Amino acid sequence: MPNSMRYCQTCQLKISESVFKRHSLSVVHRKGKLIRAMLERDCITHAEIARRIGLTRERVRQLALKMGFAAGRSRHAICRMERRRKEMAEFLCKRKNAGLQSNCSAREMLT
Repeated sequence: MPNSMRYCQTCQLKISESVFKRHSLSVVHRKGKLIRAMLERDCITHAEIARRIGLTRERVRQLALKMGFAAGRSRHAICRMERRRKEMAEFLCKRKNAGLQSNCSAREMLT
């Protein structure tokens, strides 16, 4: 069966049978878990991941799409929203506790 697919448990990717041996020797296979962990953090750019791993930015983008992650601009938008939400919570906490010495967690302010 030349068109059969195999599932790589390390990388969690479907790979054709004909290139599976070559894949098992690749950087993507050896560092698949690290790549996935960095892609899960929205504030790390594809260029930064590529620099750390030793791949090109374009290859990281292709792997991100293959692994099911959002596109680069979407990831940056999510990062910006989370950062702004955190900054707003800290600002509201400081306003609420003006003159008081108690600490306020960001979680308390958002609920």
